[in-house]
Amino acid sequence: MIAFDVLWVYVGVGIVLGILVSTLIFIASSRGKRVESSNQAYIDGLRSLLDGDTVAGAGKLRQAVSEDTDNIDAYIRLGDLLRKSGNTTRALRVHNSLLQRRSLPKDVRARVKRSLYEDLKKQGDLPVATDVLQELISLDPKDPYLRRELLRLYEKRGMWQQAIDTMRRLVDRRNEEGRQKMATYQANVGVTLLKKGKEEEGLRHLRSALKVDKDCVPALIHLGDASYSKRDVDEAISYWKRVVESSPKYAFLTLNRIEKALFDQGKFSETKELYEDFLAENEGNVFVHDALARIYMKMGKTDNAIAEYRKALEIDPYLPSAKVGLARIYSGIGHHEDALNELMTEIKGLTKVVKQYRCTRCGHESKEFQWVCPACGETESFAV
Repeated sequence: MIAFDVLWVYVGVGIVLGILVSTLIFIASSRGKRVESSNQAYIDGLRSLLDGDTVAGAGKLRQAVSEDTDNIDAYIRLGDLLRKSGNTTRALRVHNSLLQRRSLPKDVRARVKRSLYEDLKKQGDLPVATDVLQELISLDPKDPYLRRELLRLYEKRGMWQQAIDTMRRLVDRRNEEGRQKMATYQANVGVTLLKKGKEEEGLRHLRSALKVDKDCVPALIHLGDASYSKRDVDEAISYWKRVVESSPKYAFLTLNRIEKALFDQGKFSETKELYEDFLAENEGNVFVHDALARIYMKMGKTDNAIAEYRKALEIDPYLPSAKVGLARIYSGIGHHEDALNELMTEIKGLTKVVKQYRCTRCGHESKEFQWVCPACGETESFAV
């Protein structure tokens, strides 16, 4: 038989165990209800975001993280919403707090760092944003988006050599397209530096671009400009002619330069011969027809000028310079009605067509020709 005092010990232990089990069941059921509630708030938040209601979405995500602090995705999304709504400081606080958790899986930590990078970029803290981006690249070296982001940061910070080194990793210089992109980018850096008054450094980048691609258009144009400014007209013309010969679609960027330089030397006939030779192989180039018409006008060859303007307008019926050129000729020879007709069609054309340069990759428009699209970063993507 069991002694009476021993029996009471067993009874006491049984009571304690019963209380403990009941407590655990109560805690588990309460947590289950909280997690269930948190999950519902999280799901409702995502639905609101999908519906475009960011205010309601943010409210539900706040509820979700308050009810379940382990819902990392809700925290990340909440921080992103805060940043997008302009509350970058709170967004940084949310994302930085997540990075303090040592138990975060590697892929989740990388995702949080991406959001942190966006926070820092939005805040304008570019040095720290660069550091975070370099950490992300070390985790995923082949991600082109991260490389392009790093390229943009280096550009904004004026770290041109680092930008060029980053561009080298983005293009395949073993093929012609990759070499062209690399050369155009480096030439664009050179042009940027020239505009900032850093002539020696800018010219060095332009020459380096020609070593990568001997027909690099921006390098040829701006090296020609540099030669012309130093009164080396022959060298300037030789650079610009190479553009016309190797890249006919960009001839419109150099024709006025060549024309002015040759006129300065009194070489009218040489200009005419250059354009005629070019059109013999590139009949469809509207800009050269237009330029040749101007030459004929200056030489007093009115009929030839009219013929060239007409050829230009067959290619581009709304070319303003050709319309105005014809109107001037007709007015000068007393054909005022014809002149008026040309001007009227020019006015109508202006209401239909607004001449701008457009990026063929992303559609970004600019009144000024760009060698590297400021919106998407594509090289040589602008067209008339």
